[in-house]
Amino acid sequence: TQTKMGIKGLLPALRTITKPIKLERYRGLTAAIDAMSWLHKGIYADDVRSIAFQSNTSTASSRQKSAPTENRSTERDSVVKRLDFDECVDSKVRVKENKSNNLKRSPSTESPSKCVMYVLKRVDRLRREYGIEVLLVIDGAPLPSKRRIDEARRENRQRAFEEALQAEKRGDRAASRRLFGQACSISYEMRYELMHHCRLMNV
Repeated sequence: TQTKMGIKGLLPALRTITKPIKLERYRGLTAAIDAMSWLHKGIYADDVRSIAFQSNTSTASSRQKSAPTENRSTERDSVVKRLDFDECVDSKVRVKENKSNNLKRSPSTESPSKCVMYVLKRVDRLRREYGIEVLLVIDGAPLPSKRRIDEARRENRQRAFEEALQAEKRGDRAASRRLFGQACSISYEMRYELMHHCRLMNV
């Protein structure tokens, strides 16, 4: 069985006490949004195959589990050292007032990836069209209490990666793309990139 994100069965359990509400009702308020959910969706706007290969260091013929863990640890350490945004973001390129220019990038900054741009566009729309301030919630370092869950998810991604390679060999492009998407993980580099561009947007 695959390990799903979040609390299993939560949305169906809450369905009877929820109702659709127009975003206009939240004008002037602040909304906390799970950025990881948007990043996972944004993967499909990007090159899922390349991201899957970056997320999985083993191939369909190899089942080594230690390499991805070591790579994630090394990647995390390298990114954590760079998370001082006061130094990495030039105050001259921050957008503070004109929200219509939120997605305009300074020549001194790199263009965001398609995955990150997927999130930025939605943040920009909420702020510009509905006047909602956005607070993005981004996962940090792995929790020791979730080690087994993280390991199960890693195994599921590895399994999906191997199945994607098999589907690719069969010429089944739809299945391979879907499975490559399931094999992707949100790296610390992606999170850092999102945080960097959000700071430029004054989010």
